[in-house]
Amino acid sequence: MSEDKKSTEDLIDELQEYLWEDDFADSFEKFAEANCDIFEDKEENKFEYTNIYKKFCALFEEKLEGWLKENGYTNEELYNECKKSKDEEDDNSDFIDILLALSDFDVFLQMMKDKKAEMS
Repeated sequence: MSEDKKSTEDLIDELQEYLWEDDFADSFEKFAEANCDIFEDKEENKFEYTNIYKKFCALFEEKLEGWLKENGYTNEELYNECKKSKDEEDDNSDFIDILLALSDFDVFLQMMKDKKAEMS
């Protein structure tokens, strides 16, 4: 490995630290607060939920890609480290599950409904 290239061994640990930082969490808290009013606790989903979900995913991707770039990592390195962690079922495996859940529409939907209930 060249000296210019950063090791990916600590990538997942560093990412966990970033995701729990106030700045990162606050941006999603503000997003949820600004967008939760439309969500209803009903079986049928409104089409508008999909548009808000796409915005949520875009915000998450923007934050994640910004952090990767700022810290000298690539998307491919993140993918490889996540895959390795899941394959080996190491200490980071649960975190990877949480990370993957962030891209799950049903998890997003429940988060938005919970936020609306919390704000009521």
